[in-house]
Amino acid sequence: MATQDLKNRVTITQSMAPKATLTAATDGASVDMSGFEGCLVIYNIGVVAGAPIVILQESDDDSTFTTVAAGDQSTTMPAALSTSLDVTTYEAAYLGGKRYVRPRVSDEGTSIFIAVTIVQSSGLHINA
Repeated sequence: MATQDLKNRVTITQSMAPKATLTAATDGASVDMSGFEGCLVIYNIGVVAGAPIVILQESDDDSTFTTVAAGDQSTTMPAALSTSLDVTTYEAAYLGGKRYVRPRVSDEGTSIFIAVTIVQSSGLHINA
């Protein structure tokens, strides 16, 4: 039974809008985690050609980003995507302590159709 008004407790950001293909390294829009307890990053993967790499990055200053350690996210993406992963959705909860988070798609001479949404939450309490 629904007991919480999620609309007023989450913020949804389209970090990477759906694109026909990405053929160069691309950074998604970052989100500011200040005032939020956590976030869920949703990767919607379409058609993959080659082996692009999708990673989650973090930053203290929204300028210098580094790859999020495996222990600071609930799920890590495969080392490289392949055509066997066409039309797949991945979700990863960010568990780190940096202020800013964003996705990044590498350019490995390949192409990918991808959209990334970040859902930030504040004050969610789930009763089991």
